[in-house]
Amino acid sequence: MAATLRSESVPTEFSFQAFIPQESPGPIIKFPAFINNISDNHSPSWSSNMDIGRADPKMKYESYSRTISVSFVTAALYDDEHIFYLETLNNVTRHCRPIYKPGKGFNGIFTKMKIGNLLNEYGILTSFNIDINNDTPWRDKLPLYINCTATLQVVGQKKPDYKNKGDYYFGKYQKGQSTPG
Repeated sequence: MAATLRSESVPTEFSFQAFIPQESPGPIIKFPAFINNISDNHSPSWSSNMDIGRADPKMKYESYSRTISVSFVTAALYDDEHIFYLETLNNVTRHCRPIYKPGKGFNGIFTKMKIGNLLNEYGILTSFNIDINNDTPWRDKLPLYINCTATLQVVGQKKPDYKNKGDYYFGKYQKGQSTPG
């Protein structure tokens, strides 16, 4: 479905930043885009167990996950802006690819996704789709409008900290001295 831009629409500032385990954070990739849709899905998981003498099951909370999907369009409104958008979006797609380390295999990339003042979350970019419609105008053999969808599996406010051996991996939580926050 093609995005429609209204004259009163104002682009929202998007930013993506890579966090590669055991390395410094990557550069912040910023660009303006027009939001089509945002979906913020919170999914708890429960299990049921039957007790003797009870007709109804006991419910046990097992886990929680959160997924954010955002659909947006980049629109080249000025000369040569279409080149910037295509390069920027290609840089964001790199957050979906593994990082290979000689002798150590490969790692995934954690991403911090920020959308205006609405969302600012760490997670795993599980998909980033680029869609160019047939009715999109082109300049210099490049599209002027690019439809995108990004899906982030949220891991929480704090990125996993492998380098400093944070509490979740090697500290108090593992030893049973505190509970995760």
